[in-house]
Amino acid sequence: MRRYPLIETERLVLRLIRASDAAAVFEYAKIPGIGEAAGWLTHTTMKESKRFIQDVLFRRTPHEPGPFALTLKPSDALIGVIELHTFVAGFKAQLGMVIHPDYQRQGLMYEATLAMLVYGFEHLNLKRISYHYFPDNAASKALCEKLPLMYEGLARHHFMMPDGRLKDSHVSAITAKDYKGQYASFFKGVKDKVNIDF
Repeated sequence: MRRYPLIETERLVLRLIRASDAAAVFEYAKIPGIGEAAGWLTHTTMKESKRFIQDVLFRRTPHEPGPFALTLKPSDALIGVIELHTFVAGFKAQLGMVIHPDYQRQGLMYEATLAMLVYGFEHLNLKRISYHYFPDNAASKALCEKLPLMYEGLARHHFMMPDGRLKDSHVSAITAKDYKGQYASFFKGVKDKVNIDF
């Protein structure tokens, strides 16, 4: 298993998810609509949450960077998950994230996402990081509009849900050229507030 960093922001610690997080994952994963907005079906049993963690920890290729548990300082309790998936080493990845509704609308996912962009470009040497969200996901739309990403368009029937439904996705992205160019001064301020410890 690869060595994962501990990523710290002003209010959060992002760490590798672990088996003992299953109960916390189930707390949000059992809420109708949470999973569907992120591309997976509502968990009906704790066993599904345990299997999710097992899958991401042991069935992915060793070089994939995530997922990270979002923990709110000073607690180590998981309140959500963020990852860079669909990962091609040294090239590209896609942001994926979910947070318990009790912690939405507090800017926490914005804070975590900026930290992941720093990690992706500074430590994984990625050239492109994209973010896809479904047209009916208002929270993700609002987050995307705050982030330093460029909107690229609507990908039709881009995603298949576990039950076979096809869904469109809005696509936005940031490239390494953007990160080091037009957004360099913005991310300088972000990096001052992010600590990445291997």
